[in-house]
This record gives sequence, C-alpha cells and structure tokens, in this order.
Amino acid sequence: MPMNTLTQTRDAHEAGETRKQDYIEAIHARHAGLFDYPEFIAGTDVEALLIQAGGVFVRSRSQQIELLLDPRDQHLVPCTLMNFRAYEMAETEFLKAVTQESGAILDIGANCGWYALALARHCPTVPIHAFEPIPHTHEILQRNIRHNGFTNIEAHRLAFSDREATLEFLYTPNCSGATSLTMAGQPCTQESLEKISCPSTTLDLFCERNGLVPQIIKCDVEGAELMVIQGGEEIIATHKPVILIELLRKWAKQFDYHPNDVVTLLGKHGYQAHTLGASGLVPCRGIDEDTLETNFIFLHVQQHRHIAGVESTLRFMP
Repeated sequence: MPMNTLTQTRDAHEAGETRKQDYIEAIHARHAGLFDYPEFIAGTDVEALLIQAGGVFVRSRSQQIELLLDPRDQHLVPCTLMNFRAYEMAETEFLKAVTQESGAILDIGANCGWYALALARHCPTVPIHAFEPIPHTHEILQRNIRHNGFTNIEAHRLAFSDREATLEFLYTPNCSGATSLTMAGQPCTQESLEKISCPSTTLDLFCERNGLVPQIIKCDVEGAELMVIQGGEEIIATHKPVILIELLRKWAKQFDYHPNDVVTLLGKHGYQAHTLGASGLVPCRGIDEDTLETNFIFLHVQQHRHIAGVESTLRFMP
C-alpha cells in the first residue's frame, strides 16, 4: 500500500516534530481536494461519497445503493459513476421494469454487484444469485451486499461454462471487469495479469441442484457467453427467462465464435435479440461491423409478448 501522507502528517505533529499551526496548514492543504467533488458529481448518478473507517463508498442516486471503491481498480462501477456520470442506466431500469415477485435472478459475472444490488433494492423479496470467480472481486461483492443490508442476494465464487471443470482466469487488478479466460484487449500487459483458478459448472446443473426457476439471467463474462448459454439450453428452453447479455466481437473472436452464434442458438429456442436505447426496445436481426451496441436483451417471442410496452416506463437518467 502507498504511504498515507495524511496519517504521516498527523503522526509527525503528535510526535512533536511540527508546530500546531504548521500542522493545521499542511493538513488543510491535503483536505482541499475534497471540496472539488460536489461540483464534479453534480448532474451525475452519484448522490454522495461516503468516507468511512471501513472504506470509501459511492451512492447511486437512481438505485439508492452504495458501492465500495477499490484503490487499485480504475474501472470499477463506482469509478464509472463518477467518471462518466452514469452506468448502464437503460439496461438497469429495463430489468427492474420486468422483474417479477416469483422466480430467481442470476447475475453471472457480477463483479462488484451493480445489477444484483439494484434489483435487490427494487424487489427485496426476489432471490438473487450473484456469481464472481475472482476472490478479491468476490470479497468486494460480499462487502457491498453486507453494507447495503440485503438478505436476498447470495454470492457464489463460481464460474459458468458448457461443462464442469476448473477454469483459469486472467485477472486484471486495475480493471477487474476485464477478467477473462483469454487475452483479448485487457488494459495492461500480459505479464501483469494474475492467473486465478475457479470451479465452473453449467446453468442447467446449477439450477437443477438448487431448484431454481430463473426469471432473469444477466451474463457478462468477457467472451465466454456462448459457452454459458450452451450449458443452459435446457433451463432456458424450459423456463424462458429474460436474458441480458454482453456480446463483443473482439472478445468472442478469442473463443472462436461470432456473437451471431449466440443470436442463432437462442433463436432456436424462440428468442429474438433486441437493443435498448432512448426510444426503447429495437429488434436486432444480427451483429455486424456497424453494430455499436454491446449489451443485448433476448426476449422469447411468445413468453415475453407482454414486455413489448415496457420501454415506455423506463427512466434513463434521474
């Protein structure tokens, strides 16, 4: 950990090494940066920054959840909230709008828990299972769950694939969201990646063993999305959950498939892909080089006909 100049300055004064007024002036100069934040977070989804003995938390105005900042992770959701004003607002509000009292929510690739926490706040009675394979990120996920006082989220250190195995992940400490099974554009050198093993199972097996009927599946696993869906075809075909999935060509390429393979596979089970923007849901027939969107909503043509008008209820910015 880097040296803490705040505590060093105070320790020096308490040890009699600096005069009181010199200490006051020196420490006040260190505090000055705090006063830049009210203007910086104005007009963003950040309602407040909470500095506590246990860490620094960012409170989302729209979701009323608090997320722990990680000193190492430059891309963690609370950083994104501050740096870019909001985080996946349309997708979050869409999932809230379609959440029902019955059925479980599966957050695969939960990271620090944005979606799990937001949906738990929205519907405190719905069971939510959040999956994160990296120990440090899983610990942050657990801390966020405890900090927000949610009892309907269960965090699992577990991965999903098309088979049961032990998988080796490439973890990027300064960008935990880019953790993947392969090298595909992480913001670092390959030498700085940490290799971390985690057991994997399939969606079908996990739901069968735990008696789960999923109503929503959110999947963001940095390229391994096709394998997750392949391992859950039975549960998807049977229960027809709403699916929010990230599909990027550059990540999929490293796993020898194209995002359209996911579109085709889910299409065989009666699903239609959609993108989500300010005008609502837009059918997506396929993904090509001109496709700008990276998050896609899959709705079952018959099961989800009632969702067609949901987009009119969405709030995209507070």
